[in-house]
Amino acid sequence: MFDAVGTLVIDACTSCHSPVDAMGAARVPAAQLDLSGTASPDEADHLVSYRELFFGDNQQELDPITGVLVDRLVQQLDANGNPVFLTDGQGNLILDVNGNPIPVMVTVGVGPSLSPAGANAPGSNRFFSRFTPTGTHAGRLTGAELKLISEWVDIGAQYYNDPFAAPAN
Repeated sequence: MFDAVGTLVIDACTSCHSPVDAMGAARVPAAQLDLSGTASPDEADHLVSYRELFFGDNQQELDPITGVLVDRLVQQLDANGNPVFLTDGQGNLILDVNGNPIPVMVTVGVGPSLSPAGANAPGSNRFFSRFTPTGTHAGRLTGAELKLISEWVDIGAQYYNDPFAAPAN
């Protein structure tokens, strides 16, 4: 694909939706959606991209010290919105070396972008709404490409559609 002045533009999904930029530096994938074609750490028989599209995941951020991509942690809140701290078996606060209570930290979830329940299912809106004429990805996929994805999702978004290509387990 070329821009208006004839410069070659790489407009692949992974140009933005990957954990490394074009120079190989770590980054948070755009919209917390990693569409990499590598094996998933959650399911070795699936690619990261499939797992990211159809399964919930943890929000990520760059560690400010190491520059490594890590799961984002926030302090847990109770049902009343109060911060939760570590306690011992008797309910007493556990304190750090400075005498401060230690907060309970939890990951922040990110929902799936697609639902195998179908393209019109509420769970698929996060993906398909991006490609509407007013969406952030308008024109990035052709009508035929969107139709192909929609039909695949409508028939259950199977990972293997060829029983002979599926792993034995």
